[in-house]
Amino acid sequence: RATLDDYLPRFPQLAEELRLQFEVDEALTVLRPQPAAPPSTVTTASPEDAEVENLPRLEGCDLLDELGRGAMGIVYRGWQRAAKRPVAVKLLPTDVPIGRVRNEVQAVSRLHHPNIVGVYEVKEHEGRTALVLEYVESGNLAQKLGGKPVAPAEAAHLVEVLARAMEYAHARGVIHRDLKPSNILL
Repeated sequence: RATLDDYLPRFPQLAEELRLQFEVDEALTVLRPQPAAPPSTVTTASPEDAEVENLPRLEGCDLLDELGRGAMGIVYRGWQRAAKRPVAVKLLPTDVPIGRVRNEVQAVSRLHHPNIVGVYEVKEHEGRTALVLEYVESGNLAQKLGGKPVAPAEAAHLVEVLARAMEYAHARGVIHRDLKPSNILL
């Protein structure tokens, strides 16, 4: 594959145009769809053999392990038995009753966008609100970045995807009040 350095000595009078062309090509490379990864055994296998210790028991879901904790509760990786699909289950803090979040959750559950995590179900569990959500396996943006910058073209693509998802939600009256890298799933 030819590089910019291959062309500059031969065509010095076109240096600016060549730099621009290679920059555009790099940007397009970032934006081109990548081949899909093979399905993970985590998301396709039933968790019947998984060891589950000290995890809450939730009707209709097997909780497999803890994914994370934050101010708005604990998130678990789980398996929804009836639908036979992987899920994320978020248990909200005890001081957040289901009535307080019901309208917000109903509004979010009506959003159907490829870049917005789907809400499957809302349950009560031992006095706590439990949200059964679409499971996203690849981690979050904060983990991917690791405190390091990304290439401008990749950053621009990511901002565009986020902006389109937020515009979709805003047009339907939903505002994400805690949009940050650790809440952006990949």
